[in-house]
Parts: sequence; C-alpha cells; structure tokens
Amino acid sequence: MRGFIMRQWCCTQELLKLLTLFLVLVSASAFGQTPSDTTQSSKNENVTVYGTSNPVIQNAYQRFSQPGSFTIKNNLYQSALPFVPFEFNTRINIQTLKPEAIETYVPQSNWNNIFRGGLGSRLSPYAELFHSQGKQDSYRWNVHLFHYSSFLKIKNYLPSPYTNTLVESSYKRFFPYHILSFGAKYRINSLRYYGFNTSNDTLNYNPNNNELKQWYQLADFKIAFSDTYRSFEKLHYNVSGKGYYFADRYGMVESHIDANLDVHKAFEVTNIFNHQQVGIRSQYQLYKEDNPYQERTDNFIKIMPYIDARYGIISFKAGLQVQWLQVTGKKLYAFPFLVAQMEIIPDAFSIFAGVDGGLHKNSYYDLVAKNPYLYSYDNSYQWENNKFQIHAGFKGNIARRLGFEMEAGVKFFQNKSFFDYVWSNTYKIPASDSVMQYVKNAFYVSYADGNQFYISGGLTYENSEQVKIWLTAMYREFSLNNNLKPLYEPAIQVQLGSSIRFTKKISGQLDARYVGERWASYRVLAGGSVISNPYYKLPDYIDLNLEMNYKIDDQFGGFVKLSNLLNQHYWLFNEYPVAGLEVMLGISYRF
Repeated sequence: MRGFIMRQWCCTQELLKLLTLFLVLVSASAFGQTPSDTTQSSKNENVTVYGTSNPVIQNAYQRFSQPGSFTIKNNLYQSALPFVPFEFNTRINIQTLKPEAIETYVPQSNWNNIFRGGLGSRLSPYAELFHSQGKQDSYRWNVHLFHYSSFLKIKNYLPSPYTNTLVESSYKRFFPYHILSFGAKYRINSLRYYGFNTSNDTLNYNPNNNELKQWYQLADFKIAFSDTYRSFEKLHYNVSGKGYYFADRYGMVESHIDANLDVHKAFEVTNIFNHQQVGIRSQYQLYKEDNPYQERTDNFIKIMPYIDARYGIISFKAGLQVQWLQVTGKKLYAFPFLVAQMEIIPDAFSIFAGVDGGLHKNSYYDLVAKNPYLYSYDNSYQWENNKFQIHAGFKGNIARRLGFEMEAGVKFFQNKSFFDYVWSNTYKIPASDSVMQYVKNAFYVSYADGNQFYISGGLTYENSEQVKIWLTAMYREFSLNNNLKPLYEPAIQVQLGSSIRFTKKISGQLDARYVGERWASYRVLAGGSVISNPYYKLPDYIDLNLEMNYKIDDQFGGFVKLSNLLNQHYWLFNEYPVAGLEVMLGISYRF
C-alpha cells in the first residue's frame, strides 16, 4: 500500500512539474508577441482575452479586479444536486442549456426554445426546457425548467432515490444609459442520506424509515440597476440586492438578505496619474437561522472607500475595508485592500499582485452546498475571519487564442470551516417534539485557525467554434493550529475539459478530473467521551465524463452521455460512495 501511495505521489509531482514548465514556456513566448493598441471601451477598462473560455482567466484579466481564490470550475456539466454542487460528483452531470438567442446585442436566432430529454441507466428520467425571447437593445426574458430523478441503488449504501427540480426566470431591461435586471428561482431536491449499510455494518437500518431521509428547498431572488455610461466624468453606480430562503426537512431554516452599492466617479486627486477614479462600496448582509432549538440573527456591514488609477502600464486599486459584525455582541474590523497590475505587453501579458482580507459567513446554505450529509442542528455557524491574504501572478494570451494564468498566494485565517465525522448513539435528529431518532454517520462543522499556501494555474485554447480546450490545476498546503488536519480538502486538483465540433452534425464534450488524497477522520464516542480519533486519507480518484451530440436537422438532434466512465464508487466523504457509471440517451428539439 505504501509503495502504491508513493508511486501516486511521484506521478502527481511529475504532473505538476510538467504543468509548471509549460506555463513558464508559454509566458516566455508571450514576450515575442507584437503589441497592439488598447482602447477604453468601457468604464471598467476590461481587456478582452481572445480565445479564453475559462471564467477564472476572464475575471483575472479585468484590470481593476482582484483574481479570486482559485477553484476548479465545472464548465460542462450541471450537478443533479444543486444544493450540493460537488465539483467532482458524478451522480449525474447534465450540460446546462445555452440557447442561441441568449445574448442581447446579437441578431436573433430563429429558435427561441430548446428542449432536451432523456433516460439514463440509473432509472433516471431527465427533462429540460429553456425559453428565451427579447428585442435587441430593448429587453431579454429567459425561463429555465429542469428536472432529474434517479431510482437506482448505490453500491454499499442504503436505497437512495432522489429528485431535483428547478424553475427559474430572469429579465433584463435595457435603457439608453441604464440596465435593470431581476430574477427569481425555486429549487427542491430530495435525497436519503443519514446512515449507511456497508459490508461491515452491524446495524440493520430500515430503508423505509423517514428519519433517514432529507430534502432541501430554496427560493431566491435578485435585482440590480446599473449605468452604462462610457465617460469617466459621469457618476457611475451599481445597486443590487439578493436574498434567499433555505430550508430542510427537519425544520432548519436560514434566510439571507444581501444589499450592495458601488458609486464611483473620475476625480483628479493628483495630476500624476493618466486616469483615476474615487468611489465607495458598501454592503449589508443579514442572516437569520431558525430551528426548534434556537433562533439567531447576524448583521454585517462593510464600507470601503477606494481609489483606482493608472499610470502608464501600471494600474492599481486601493481601499480600506471597515467591517462591522453583530452576532451575540458587536465588533469592528478593518482590512486593507490593494491590487496592482503591470501590463507588460498590451492585451497579451500582465503581472499582478495584491493584498486583501475580510469576514465571510459559514452559512448553512454554503456548508450544505459542500456537504449534504451535514447534521441539521449543528453548533452555531461562525464567521470566518480572513485576517490577511497576499497573492501574485501573471496572466495573458498568445495569438489571441491561447489564454494562460498562474497565481500563488498565502492566506491567514480564523474559524475556517471543516467537516468532521461522528459515529455516536448520542447524535440524533428530532423526529418530533417528544421523540428522538438516533442517527449514524452524520457530519458536523469544526473550525480551525491557521494559514494556507496555494499555487494555481489555468490554460485555455479556443479556435472559433470548432475546438475549445481548458486545463486548470491547483495545489494547496494547510498549516492548522493544535495539529489539526484539513479534513476533506484535497491538496491537488486538476481538470481537463474540451468541446470539439468534428463535423456539421457531430460534436462532443469531455470532462476529466483528478482529485488527490484528502484527510478524513473516524471518531467513536462512548458515554460522551472520545475513545478513538484516528486520522486517515481517502484515496485519490479520476472522474471521466463524455457527451456526444448528433444533429439530425436544424430542429432535431440526439445525444448520448456517459458519466463516471471508470465506474469508480469513490468516497466524497467518509463511507458515502457516489453512483457508478451511467449511460443516458436523449433527444433535443429546437422550436
């Protein structure tokens, strides 16, 4: 076993070395590109990276935006469990529909509706409808309906049928110098998760026991109003608001409101800079948690005055974040914000660096999105304090087809959330006000202080609509206080994706993912005391997904989709295997 792990680690090291070498070669060759003229096409001075299809790279190339912490995004598929969007869960992966009529400033397509439907080998019916209509420079209205069900038993697990249904709509209204947009959606999904039945399980669970089941429902909304002025001399503003209502089967309810305001205007603070703006950002957040045992309300306010400016090839944005938090008490925080970029080759190669910090709520909604096996009545969900973060990297493109990005950084934090595991006859879920149902293999949230070092990179290649390829990779190393382990946080993640149009009628998409080993724990409680707390590692895994499409004519088409090609029942969390291979056949229709 040790030899196998060593071989896997050596292979992983070689993969990282090759990726790093390739990124260095790519960046070096970028200096040979011919500089091109740049124009201020919008108030944010966004630079278009031609050939870039990866959102991470696109966002990082905005001159005054800080590249966020790197996460591998799934560009091809939509998880069947939207409240548990595991980046690497293969229970089902359905491609999100993108109708031709979605863009506003593009000529209308002949088809405003797309329908896709199919049946998978997991006894899983699937149906999706997307409607889009509008008028150029006037309005755009979208409606999206989605449903997926699965009734096949997962290996070494209790019968686990689940459903996922979504209804959402969005509307944008375009005015001469403003945009008004709003949207709403409702989603419900059910799954059976508490308890399991592996080969060494000595407890006999009744699969008809309703206390082993769980479901989630989400209702959310958003609204935004912003200007589209191109002149820096105008007062620019963006007002937005969003909120949600999130509830589960056991009476756990979380409500959230988030209001944001950003106002900025060109202002000559000094004549040193070629361009400068002064602005202020503010945010108000409310979280309300309500369950049969407690009720809690959190209030959070953030205000950041800032200046962004440009001097030749150097641009920067600097501000001071003042944050106020009220939970059981009140506390005031201050965090610096600075991000700077040097454009070495216009529209081709830039280097950047920055510092940041701030508070982030470990909400029930966010935690369930990471781990659906979370115990409903956990301890009070704490705020993570990212005390200080520093990062630096480079990004750009070659020949406007190959985009690249690499970033390294370190972050110091308090109360970062991890998932721990408890096997106990004292951990239970309320079945009613007077009856308690014991639960096995539920997770709870633990918190740790420490720091994290990371290196991330991404490559994308795009040749018109024929070929699109992207590669992302990340390495993370945690250092936690009290010798704690970063439970269920893989050190290495790699994703390779591609979309290829072979002929006018045949196209395909591939999604390959590698997830490294993750620390896990197994605890046994007896009489409330911990008698065993061993740490161990879940093995790494590779997840492959493939979809092939055939266009019969302009309206009809067919597809075949293969999820989890290697048929690996790997564990995302302790003793919770994912479903194996699924083959789905379906049709598409445009009208």
